[in-house]
Amino acid sequence: MEDILRDINAVVGVTGCFVCDGKGQVSASALPELFDETILSAVGRTMSQTMAGLATARRRKVGDIDLVYGEGRLIAKNLGEGCLCILCVRNINVPLLNLTANVAAKRLKAKMAESAEAAGDRLPDVLRAMSDFIEQLMEELGDRGFGRDDLLKVVEYRLARLRAGYPFLQSVSTVGGKVDLSSLSSEPLEAREVGEALGALVQGICHSARGILGPEEAEAKYRRVYNSFDRRNKACLEKLGLGQILEKAATEEPSLPLAGVDLSLD
Repeated sequence: MEDILRDINAVVGVTGCFVCDGKGQVSASALPELFDETILSAVGRTMSQTMAGLATARRRKVGDIDLVYGEGRLIAKNLGEGCLCILCVRNINVPLLNLTANVAAKRLKAKMAESAEAAGDRLPDVLRAMSDFIEQLMEELGDRGFGRDDLLKVVEYRLARLRAGYPFLQSVSTVGGKVDLSSLSSEPLEAREVGEALGALVQGICHSARGILGPEEAEAKYRRVYNSFDRRNKACLEKLGLGQILEKAATEEPSLPLAGVDLSLD
């Protein structure tokens, strides 16, 4: 990625640039040594979260964020799985910069997608299976239901409520419109504990879907995904202790108490 970033640095007025994933982790940097990676990570995480928040609120993809300061400028370009951050002088010729930066962003996005796919291949079988299952739910309940953006709101809401009981869910995030479970593979966790948390997440998603779509439609959509998934992944479900939980996820109340007011979508 560094060679792509060097192309951006060649534009007059650019101080340097870096790429980070949706969690703020710096993937590549072409900045002077005085810039600390901890600061870059905080900036990247803020930009990624801002883009995700704006996309959810406005229900459409967010492109660039352009922040102008007294003596400089920060331009962040959405890469889907993260962002490209460019530090430059305040009065830079933005159209001229974009001639190079937009091409670079497309190349970086492709490289990040390749890296994400490679990381997915390294996931333990059970996590990869559950990642696929949740993505299929996203397609059925979201893309063919009440909208993926609204379903992402539901997922983020459910994750926020479950993290008190399952702190390791802090590492689970929604990146590029998908639920990312990859970080769980590097944590020393019991399979049953992970299964309990993911089961509660699926139950919570179904609970919200029933309120939005109605019980019958929500259950029918869930069954279309679950029945075929169950036939192919019985061993994985058994390892995580998820057989009965997922079987009844669309018809039973969530296993954990849901305090407070439930999520509603406009």
